[in-house]
Amino acid sequence: MKDALLVYQWLINQGFGQDRIVVGGDSAGGGLVLSMLLALKAAGAPQPHAAVLLAPWTDLTVSSPSYETLRDHDPIITRENLREAGLMYAGRRDPADPLLSPLFAELGGLPQMLIHAGGDEVMLDDSRLFAERAESAGVPVAFKVFEGMWHVFHSSGVHIPESRQAISEIGDFVRGLYPA
Repeated sequence: MKDALLVYQWLINQGFGQDRIVVGGDSAGGGLVLSMLLALKAAGAPQPHAAVLLAPWTDLTVSSPSYETLRDHDPIITRENLREAGLMYAGRRDPADPLLSPLFAELGGLPQMLIHAGGDEVMLDDSRLFAERAESAGVPVAFKVFEGMWHVFHSSGVHIPESRQAISEIGDFVRGLYPA
C-alpha cells in the first residue's frame, strides 16, 4: 500500500489533480487499491476521482458465504489457499484489520466505484458485500456480476465475449467520468 500511496502522491506532485486520477486493481490488487483509499481518507488527503475494481479481495478472513456456496464452481481459488495467503500477507496483524480487509472498514467518503465480479468465483461476496456496504455508506457504486464467469475473467480479453463486454463497460465508466 505504501508504494501505491507514493505513486499517487507523485502524480499529485506532478500537477495531476485528483479529479483526473482513476485508480484500479484486480483481486489482491483491488484490495490494495481500497486500502490505499482508506489510508488517504484517514490522512484527510484528497481521494482520486474514481476506482475500478475487478473482483477485489476485500476480506482476508475469508468469512463470506460464497467461499462455501460456490466452492464447487470456482476452478481457480479455494478458501483454504486464500486463508493461508491472507495470513502470510497480514503477518502479525489481524486479518480483520480494515486496512487489510476493507470489507470491515467505514466506507463513507470513498470515491465512486465500478466493481465487477464473476458469478462462479468463491470471492463473489467480497465484491457483493463490499458494494452493498459502500452504497449504504453513500459511495456511488456500479456493481455487476457476470454470471458463469471466473475470478478476473477480464484477463481473457478478446477471446471471451463476457471479457470484451466487461472491458467495454470499464471504458464506458471511465469515459462517463469526463463528459465532453
